Amino acid sequence: MKIGLDLDGVVFDTEVYYKVLADIYNLNIKAKIVNPNEIRVQKKFNWTQEQSKEFFDKFALEVIEKAPPSPGACEVLKILEDRGHEFYIITSRFGKEVEISKKKLSELGIKISGSVYEQIDKTKACRDFKIDYMIDDYYLNVKQLSENNIKCLFFNSQNKKFKLNKKIVEVFDWGDVLNFFIDK
Repeated sequence: MKIGLDLDGVVFDTEVYYKVLADIYNLNIKAKIVNPNEIRVQKKFNWTQEQSKEFFDKFALEVIEKAPPSPGACEVLKILEDRGHEFYIITSRFGKEVEISKKKLSELGIKISGSVYEQIDKTKACRDFKIDYMIDDYYLNVKQLSENNIKCLFFNSQNKKFKLNKKIVEVFDWGDVLNFFIDK
């Protein structure tokens, strides 16, 4: 099976790292917290566009370099690889983030059959690679993909309620991913 992988919040545990750095950054600028339970920093604070840009300019590369793999990701991907599954990176990472990502994936021993970076809309890449399932943690991506007839595993690490459909399977961690694919 061909499995599409998002990186942030799926293969790498970047979301939690971003959250902590955003809380530290927000101490200095004293912006209002508008969604305290939101893990995506863009939606948690009422930052201006300039503040948001400053934050990501200052911390994005640090997060991508230092964030560890999500718990169980390497182990599960190795098991699935041994069972003949192929992996394709489909992510919005860009610029220097791409080089860092490729290096980290290689160091972790994760074999990638193909990759597309700088993808906000992941539909075309999923179709081009003939992806059987795309794993993503961003609900709007999963919703859009499913509406375009692409099957998805929604990596719901936030444990929030979302409207699902027949093309979306909700998983909460890499153990759930393993159990989903083990007999496929």
